[in-house]
Amino acid sequence: MIMATRETRGRAATAMATIAVCAIALTGCTVPPATEGPEASAAGSLTLEEAKAGAIDIRDSLAAFYPEEDIADIRANATSKALMPCSGEEEFAWPGRTTITVAGAVDKDDALDAVADGWGDRAGWTVDRTTSDKGFPRLVLNHDDGTHVNIAYFYDGEELWVDVVSTCFTLPGGLTLGGEY
Repeated sequence: MIMATRETRGRAATAMATIAVCAIALTGCTVPPATEGPEASAAGSLTLEEAKAGAIDIRDSLAAFYPEEDIADIRANATSKALMPCSGEEEFAWPGRTTITVAGAVDKDDALDAVADGWGDRAGWTVDRTTSDKGFPRLVLNHDDGTHVNIAYFYDGEELWVDVVSTCFTLPGGLTLGGEY
């Protein structure tokens, strides 16, 4: 009988937990396959660092449109333990999140209108207004290069998540188990 060491079991548990957290956190944020258009050609020329920097800039710029008086706290990740697959064998997209803790009673429609109005006229972007399962306003933004942003309220409207998935990039050698991106 083969017995797994405590270290091996710990690594397996960590890997499974990482996969589960990523799957839950990124549900609804899929990257369409890059078969043609700017995303397909950009993937071969972008690096992880470039795609990530672009996604962080977009995420932070969008969060800056949220009315300052309605923000109690703001947090953002600088790294991710997961990458989203794209159509190519070594092509991925970087996911990131800014979390805004809402200050008191906020008119959620007006707050997201400020974000949509500040972003809506930018070249290459489409902004769709929808409603979440809980009845909160939600924004879905897509760029011609494949960048995707989902802005939605969570935890009974106490938090606003600005989730971004970068344009696709090439990662020579592919993913590394337990990597930080």
